[in-house]
Amino acid sequence: MFLRKSIIAVTGLFLCLFLVVHLSANCILILPEETARTLYNSYATVLRESPLIKLIAYVLYLSIVLHIIYAVLITR
Repeated sequence: MFLRKSIIAVTGLFLCLFLVVHLSANCILILPEETARTLYNSYATVLRESPLIKLIAYVLYLSIVLHIIYAVLITR
């Protein structure tokens, strides 16, 4: 039971961390238009070209699935 709750905690923490990073990246758009355009284009280029981002995407998908599965198991 402890392992299941730990998995839910870790995956939930990762999902929350992802949301904070995603929100902070979108907050670039609050800056003045020229600065925001430059920074956001750089950010989009990194997202498109970085192999680390693909790895994080797969970890994100896995976290969502594990979080749901273990939440159902604990609830039952």
